[in-house]
This record gives sequence, C-alpha cells and structure tokens, in this order.
Amino acid sequence: MFFLSTSRMVVPSANIGWLRNEIRRVDLGQAKNLRLPRNSRNSKTYEGGYQLAHERGRESAKGFSYQYAHLQDRGLHKLQHKYDNYGRKNKIRPVR
Repeated sequence: MFFLSTSRMVVPSANIGWLRNEIRRVDLGQAKNLRLPRNSRNSKTYEGGYQLAHERGRESAKGFSYQYAHLQDRGLHKLQHKYDNYGRKNKIRPVR
C-alpha cells in the first residue's frame, strides 16, 4: 500500500486526485506502477506533464533516493538542469 503525503507537495488539487486514483489502482492490483499526470501520448499540452525532480544538492547521482524528489513541471525541470549543469554545480546538501 502506498501513502500519499500531500503536505509537502505543492501541486494542483486535480493532480492530487489523479495520484490518489493511481494509488488505488495499484492497491487493487489493476496496475503495477504509478503514472504521472499529463504524461500520456494523447496529452494536449506541449512540453507539459510532470516529472519527479530531486531537490537541488540531493540528486540521485549523489546517492539520494526518490524520498527527496517532488513533482515538478517538465519544462521547469529542464531549466533547472540547464542552469545547474545537470546537478554538477550543486554541492551536496546533507540530511539533518
């Protein structure tokens, strides 16, 4: 069973409903994985959709898990990597 903590996320309520429905589908055995909102081939948005983006300084290449990842627009995630050289310019932020 998955647990959705919406207190840390800042996403539209429609996307929270989408994620709750995806969690329900996995719990009932109708699906094996969660899908992210607006990421289908039939999506009407250009460069739209969401990705799981790691916090700055806590990238997966530095050994951090998806516990430190949040939903972020695909365009913003690409811009983040453009300016931080795909995480190489960020120093490691230790967990307190």
